[in-house]
Amino acid sequence: MPVWKKIFSKGIILRIGFGLFLVLFGYWMLFAARTPYPGNRAPDLTIYSLYRGIPYRLSAFRGRWIMLNFWASWCPPCRDEFPDMVRLWQAFRRDNPWTFLWVSVAEPEADARAFVETVAEQVGVNARELPVFIDTAGQSGPRFGVWKYPETFIINPQGVIKARIIGPRRWSDSTWRQRFQILDFTAVR
Repeated sequence: MPVWKKIFSKGIILRIGFGLFLVLFGYWMLFAARTPYPGNRAPDLTIYSLYRGIPYRLSAFRGRWIMLNFWASWCPPCRDEFPDMVRLWQAFRRDNPWTFLWVSVAEPEADARAFVETVAEQVGVNARELPVFIDTAGQSGPRFGVWKYPETFIINPQGVIKARIIGPRRWSDSTWRQRFQILDFTAVR
C-alpha cells in the first residue's frame, strides 16, 4: 500500500488539520480578538437615532465618558431600569464629560418608540430629547458580546471600557450618581 493511502486511512491529515485549527483559534482568542471587557478598547459600531434616523459611530464620541446601554422593550429588567436611566441622564445631561447612548436591540423600531414614549411621559421628559438609538443591522450586541439584557458599558474618553455591567441597576441611586460624578468605576461589577 502506498504511503499516502496509509496517511489518509489512519486520519493523520484530519488530526493535523484539527490541531492546526485549534492552534490558530487559540491564537485568535488570546491575541487577535479583543473581548469587550474592562481594560479593552470598545469596538466601533454604527447606531441610528430613534427619532432622527441619523447614523452615529461610537468612535465619534471619543473624548467623552460614555454610558452605553443595550436594552429591549420586551425585556422585563430593561423595562424596570429604564426610568432610572432617564433620571440619571437628567442629572448628568448637561455635565460636559458624559454622553449617554441607549441602544434598542432585537425588536421592531415601532415597539422601541412606543416604550420610550411611555417612559418619557411617566418621567416627565420629551421622548425626542432622550439619547435612544436603534441597531437596525443587529451588529451591536454581537460586537460587544451582549448575552443578557440589559447590559451596560462605561467607556472612558480614550475609548477603553472601564466597566461592564450585566443586568439591571437602580441608576438613580445616590451611589451611581456619585460614581458618575467622580468618574470612579473600579469597584463596579
